[in-house]
Amino acid sequence: MSSPTGPEWDDQEIDHDDDPGLDIDVLRRRREFVLTFLALFLIVIAAIFTGHKLLSSPKINSSDLTAIARQAVREQMPAGHAVHFGGTEGGDEKMEIAERRAGESFELSGRVMAIRPDGLHEFYLFKCWVERAQNSRWRPSKVEITPAAY
Repeated sequence: MSSPTGPEWDDQEIDHDDDPGLDIDVLRRRREFVLTFLALFLIVIAAIFTGHKLLSSPKINSSDLTAIARQAVREQMPAGHAVHFGGTEGGDEKMEIAERRAGESFELSGRVMAIRPDGLHEFYLFKCWVERAQNSRWRPSKVEITPAAY
């Protein structure tokens, strides 16, 4: 079986009226279908992106966690004591932060120096557990303060 080639093929006229793929109404319907599908796809992507942004919890800021832990430790110290966080050299030492439950609970630990009203100072080690409350804010859930030997 051979197909027409060369001059024989040039003599034949192609009838576009018999080809349904070239019908202008079919082409319009196809274009409308493709554009409708594309618009729906973009709407779904925008809805997923918006939902993700609205429902995802805010980023965890270590300085916020540190401030909450320091305030909780200050509240646990005896009245009249001045509190200084950090090492014995007086530097402001970073607290250790350990994640307990994927982004919902953290354990912060560090050292604190309490200066009594008579001027004497005492050193303590502390652990503070900070967790996310119902309103997406952070709150201390537990504080442990133990005397440290320096």
